[in-house]
Amino acid sequence: MIQKGLQPSFASGEISPLLHARVDLARYGTALAGLKNMIVLPQGGATRRPGFVHLASCVSQGGDACPVRLIPFRYNSEDAVMIELGDRRARFWAGGRVVHSMTSPYGTEHLRDLRYVQSGNIIIFAHRKVPLQMLTRKALNDWEFKPFPFEGGPWISGSEEGHAGDGGEPAKISVYHSALGYELVSDQPGVFTQDKVGSLIRLDLEIPGSSKVVISTPQTDDPDDDDWAYTSPLECKSTYTLETFQHWRGVVVLERSINRGRSWTLIREFTKADSNTEGQVYFTGSETEPHTLYRVRARHYKDSWDPIYCKFSVGGYLKTFTFRITGFSPEGYRAPAKIVLDNPDFDIENVPEGATALEWFIGAWGRGQSYPAAAAFYQDRLVLAGTTRQPQTVWMSRVGDYKNFSVSDPLRDDDAITLTLSDDDMDGIHSILALSDLLVFTPSGEWKISGSGDNGAISPKAVVAHQQSTIGSKGIQPLSVNGRAVFVQTHGAEVHALGYSLETDGYSGSEISILSRHLFEWKTQEGVAPSSREIVSMAHQQIPDGLLWFALEDGTAAVCTYNPEHEVVGWARQETAGRIGALACIPGDRHSELWAAVRRGSVWNIERLARRSDEAVFTDAGSPYESTLETLRVTYEGREGSAFTSRKLVSRLAVSAIRSKEAWAAPAPKGAPGADPWERRRRIRWKWSPQLSDEDIQLDNGFSNDAAIQIRTSEGPLTVVGISPVVTAGG
Repeated sequence: MIQKGLQPSFASGEISPLLHARVDLARYGTALAGLKNMIVLPQGGATRRPGFVHLASCVSQGGDACPVRLIPFRYNSEDAVMIELGDRRARFWAGGRVVHSMTSPYGTEHLRDLRYVQSGNIIIFAHRKVPLQMLTRKALNDWEFKPFPFEGGPWISGSEEGHAGDGGEPAKISVYHSALGYELVSDQPGVFTQDKVGSLIRLDLEIPGSSKVVISTPQTDDPDDDDWAYTSPLECKSTYTLETFQHWRGVVVLERSINRGRSWTLIREFTKADSNTEGQVYFTGSETEPHTLYRVRARHYKDSWDPIYCKFSVGGYLKTFTFRITGFSPEGYRAPAKIVLDNPDFDIENVPEGATALEWFIGAWGRGQSYPAAAAFYQDRLVLAGTTRQPQTVWMSRVGDYKNFSVSDPLRDDDAITLTLSDDDMDGIHSILALSDLLVFTPSGEWKISGSGDNGAISPKAVVAHQQSTIGSKGIQPLSVNGRAVFVQTHGAEVHALGYSLETDGYSGSEISILSRHLFEWKTQEGVAPSSREIVSMAHQQIPDGLLWFALEDGTAAVCTYNPEHEVVGWARQETAGRIGALACIPGDRHSELWAAVRRGSVWNIERLARRSDEAVFTDAGSPYESTLETLRVTYEGREGSAFTSRKLVSRLAVSAIRSKEAWAAPAPKGAPGADPWERRRRIRWKWSPQLSDEDIQLDNGFSNDAAIQIRTSEGPLTVVGISPVVTAGG
């Protein structure tokens, strides 16, 4: 019986050998037994990948483990830079050349767990063992690394375990002036240690007596001058008094702020139309809320040259000061410190000599607590998460004020937020990703953080965390792909996508590698030690075909054409004469550029995948490579293939191609005895054309239980869009 088979699509790519007998699967008819150094097209065909082009040796060198990390930076649609981080060095690539080089705060040991997020011209880097860093683009050839300048919070109470001192009771800390700034002195040993150096500390100091501020409007020869004059803001939690003196005509205003000077409300306004001494202001009141600011502003009338003199006084009060610890004494009693201004818009008064804090707070981030492991921007807040001391905690800055993680009393909607996941497993947060909601990733599960109010906005009083799945993820930064989060499962051998579902108002996951898990399994070879194929790096090449690239631990790679809307999830393996390490993508000219660190011989190099075009390069750093397409067991047109035990013969083969020149084809009967069937290969030659071209060849093959077709090429372009074998069954 002679039948004509047909496979018009390869949209499912290479599938696992465990599925080679699953003719019942809907995707069996579009799957392949092997696809190497090819790429599945979203239209269903398979095309040969272009080659890697050598650019330069990596800024750092090492052994089998990749010594660099590639970080994409997109300034605008026409300005993208690839950042190469090595061992304490950084290089910046644009247009295929290095445009800048500088030192980096990160060593090779930090690169794997480094997380980053970009906003405008800055990238924020997060790592548990390094203070948060900010990389700023000043110009294409001018970049700057510096620690992120936090100004307030988050805080851990000094009375908590580990911050009370060796005596067990909460320590009292006093402040003294020194030649280099300030010195903090504890009444107990062991409070200031090496791991506190660099940390913020907040002291609520009792300020005795009264504080007075005198203000006057500036005298001027211009009668039209009506500018306001202001006192410096003054903190008050006690009684206060406002007084005026001498002759004046104009307006005096007393104002109050509960958000550290960002906005002010009117308490009283006093107007005096006559400059005589009668009718002076004497106004008193009291304040009960802590950390409340007051100010006085005054303005004389345009026709009056008399200045206004007034005095604002407060009684004893509690004032908050923030310091950064810069050192420590061996016994832990003393520490030099520098003051940090909570609000640079107003002047802070000098700290009273010997003032004592009965309550104090240490910064939640520092050497002793470690630093946040992950960073993101969400709803105009900087989001950080996952220190060693608080592995399941998420912190969000004030709205629009990324440096400030403080809160008001009482709470305001734009205050900073602290949220801890209620997870039974104490796995630390290693990544966060901002989609329509904020997604949090741990080794044991995935979480969604969102606002609990009607408008969906997050605030200290309206924020919730719900677990979305228990898949768990490996410490590789997830990718945002068309509204989905693509991430690697904890053990590094599965790829999952997490997408929002309107029906459940949550996120559900699906494994996109389920049919091709064999690509990530341990590779065993006779006489060779087994090698791991866990995923070590990934990148999203959005244009032209929506490709997900994965570098594997054994130096090979896998690429997935991912278009779930059109049911295209097609995998292919990628191999080169070397080891593929770090991967990253940046926008290019009408396509996305894939960059890679590749070890060839003993040298790690920076390489870029050539653009798919009529002039594409089909060598890897100048060396040829082979591309292979191998079908599953041949099926018949109109029905499933014959029984697996029946014998089949493939006598002829028609191959439909486009933009192709030459390839070789042969049957691939795996179980056939005798010579390698590839010895009986036949050359296929197409007249290169942008239009579909069909070529028909005669094959020399015997009967086999497992008939399949293999197509190979080592030179030139190849895009196969369909194959049609002629099969004789029952021989």
